[in-house]
This record gives sequence, C-alpha cells and structure tokens, in this order.
Amino acid sequence: MRDGVDPRTGRMTFRDVIGHVLGWDGRVLAIRRDPSRDGSRPAEAMRIDGETIAVLKPVPERRPFIPGRHRSRD
Repeated sequence: MRDGVDPRTGRMTFRDVIGHVLGWDGRVLAIRRDPSRDGSRPAEAMRIDGETIAVLKPVPERRPFIPGRHRSRD
C-alpha cells in the first residue's frame, strides 16, 4: 500500500501487508495481518482504503510444518 512521500528523497514509499483477506466492500479491504516472523509484531486486524492499494499479489497457503517429516517439492 502507498505510505506517502519520503521527505528525504521525495519518492513515494510503500508498505507491504501480508495476511488473510476478511472482506472487501468495494472501497475498503479488511485483512488479518500475519505476525512478523521474528515475533516483533503480533497479528492484527487492519482496514485498508482501496485507493491506497498499489498491488495485490495472491499467495497460496503453505502446508503446515510437521517436525521430522520431509516436505515434497511440488
């Protein structure tokens, strides 16, 4: 999503949001943002104005990791 203009460089800045879509009413995207991998940010519910969305990239779900079980490469 567009995050505004960087005052130092004058360039548009963007913020990545990775999570699960909860709803879309044609104007606002409701999403459950995933927690950060390093634990520095918990999961959170977000509402994003559709006019600020630059790109949507669907990502398939990962299979759950089961210790001791090898993952196939499909």
